[in-house]
Amino acid sequence: MIYGERIKQVRELKGWTQTEVATQHHVSQPFIAQIENGWSQAPDGFIQAYSFRSGFPVSFFEDPPSDTDLPLGSLLFRARADMTEREVKSLRTHASMAHEVLHRMLAGRSINEPQLRIPNVPTDPEQAADVTRSELGIPPDKPVKHVVHAMEEAGVLVIGLPRPFVKGDAFCAWARTATGGRRPIIVLSSDRPADRLRLSAAHELA
Repeated sequence: MIYGERIKQVRELKGWTQTEVATQHHVSQPFIAQIENGWSQAPDGFIQAYSFRSGFPVSFFEDPPSDTDLPLGSLLFRARADMTEREVKSLRTHASMAHEVLHRMLAGRSINEPQLRIPNVPTDPEQAADVTRSELGIPPDKPVKHVVHAMEEAGVLVIGLPRPFVKGDAFCAWARTATGGRRPIIVLSSDRPADRLRLSAAHELA
């Protein structure tokens, strides 16, 4: 069985519109809409071609979508103000996929879920930085050698995506875990220079 939600996810990850997909595969836009909404089953020929063009294996489209919801209202972006709606949808889909990966890792017990140590901090930036350093075990007067490592040890899931964000560097969200708790996810555009990755990671932590 092919799941239309998976076809939609891939389309949004790639930043394609339904019309663009329809043109690529010589079908109509309503045909794509029907498949994505589960009103029609995608023919084998279409799935093979879509798999080849997108780079996703056919098995991905046969995998049932996650039944865990990512609260998209919690998404925060480090991005330019002129991001298009298509770009925002693509990043939201990346966040949803990252959330699904988190649930599957924890549900499969492939990793131990670390204790979350992200404090509630004052609104004053300097005080917030001091409190956060203390909670993460970072000396108050020394450089932070490994920003991402420090955040991961504090229970933050950090994911680097090879696909660049054209008008953004990173985004974050609070996601539910397999044990019913909440955990922050930070997703970085990993093609950025190291100094910009550090800045984006620290910005998303804040």
